[in-house]
Amino acid sequence: MKKLFVFFFALMTLTACSPAHVELRSKGVVLKDNTVVHYLEAGQGPLLVLVHGLGSSADAWRDSMRLLARSYRVVALDLPGYGKSDRPRADYSIEYQASALADFLDALEPGKAALAGNSMGGWIAALVALNRPEKVSHLILVDSAGLKRDSLPPINLNPATKEEQRLLMLALFTDKSFVSDKAVNDQWEYRKEVRVTVQAALLSLKTRRPYLDERLK
Repeated sequence: MKKLFVFFFALMTLTACSPAHVELRSKGVVLKDNTVVHYLEAGQGPLLVLVHGLGSSADAWRDSMRLLARSYRVVALDLPGYGKSDRPRADYSIEYQASALADFLDALEPGKAALAGNSMGGWIAALVALNRPEKVSHLILVDSAGLKRDSLPPINLNPATKEEQRLLMLALFTDKSFVSDKAVNDQWEYRKEVRVTVQAALLSLKTRRPYLDERLK
């Protein structure tokens, strides 16, 4: 009986600590220009900030956050113009988002934070690390954009139809099983909300590309 009790106690402890039971807290912070930025937060420990890519949001990091929260105070923000954050009148260029991310770090934590960025988010995070090194302890680039040799893929990064949304997702996922009808529908509904933001970001890249090549040394 005692062994059975110990087994069930251990099982309950493991279940309570499992990723599925990690609470993701929804919060907001006001930047210097009065833009309200929404973010998700979980866990305790050293601060790790996750930066999403073009047309995405903090939601893209939910599963990763539940694992990372075991060791870190992990934060995933909606960049201005995305998710639940404000959509101010801005050019949504890489420089603009890097400045917004730096302001976000200032508002969130007086010290340093580790930054992890995916795709466009990696480009933005790298610029913050270069421009504000006193704010960044570590830099993690996840399939980052920002190098001169990068070229835009032969697909519409700002899909105008649901079928274009499906083609974009098929290009993004190695495991095509993630591209279910529900996933496509959900992303298409969200993408309709951020079309103006994405279009502005893509337009800015035609004239201003703060490439990382020479600075990453």
